[in-house]
Amino acid sequence: MKTARSGTTLIETVVWLGLTVIFLTLAGQLVKQGIAIQRQGVDMEWAVSRADQALREVRRDVWNASAIAISEDEKLLLNFGAGETAEWAYTADPSTRFPGRGWLTRASNDAAKTDPPQLYEVPQPVDLAVSEGGLHLFFGDQKVWLTSQVLRSAPSTTTVSEVGRD
Repeated sequence: MKTARSGTTLIETVVWLGLTVIFLTLAGQLVKQGIAIQRQGVDMEWAVSRADQALREVRRDVWNASAIAISEDEKLLLNFGAGETAEWAYTADPSTRFPGRGWLTRASNDAAKTDPPQLYEVPQPVDLAVSEGGLHLFFGDQKVWLTSQVLRSAPSTTTVSEVGRD
C-alpha cells in the first residue's frame, strides 16, 4: 500500500507564482499612484503658499505706489516716488505636469537691496487691470481688488493708466 505524499504539483506552483506576480504588480501600481498623488498635493500646497506670498508682496507694493501702470508687454509698473520703482511680470510655465502654472517676477530698482528679481510660483494664470485708485488682479477666475493708499488719498496729484479687461 502506497501512502500519498503531501506537496504541490508543478501546475499548482506555476498558478500560485502567477497570482503572486499579478498581486505584486497591482500593489506596485497602487503604491506608485499614491506617491504621485501625495507629491502633487505637496507641490500644489507649495504653489498656493508661494502665490499667497506673492499676493502679499503685490498688495504691499500697490498700497505704497504713487503711480500704477501696465506696460505694452503686460508688466505691472509701480512708482513709489524718489525714483524707486518696482516691476511685476507674469510668465506662463509650459509644464505639462501642471498646466496653467506660471511665475510672478518682481524686479526693483531699490538701491538698498541688491537682491536678484524675486520669483513666485503661482498655480493659475495671472491677469492685471489698472483702475482708478488701485489694481484688479485676476487669479484664474478669482478677482482681487488692491487699492493704493497714496492714490486714494491724493488722486489729483498722481497718475493712473486706465486699462480695462474684456
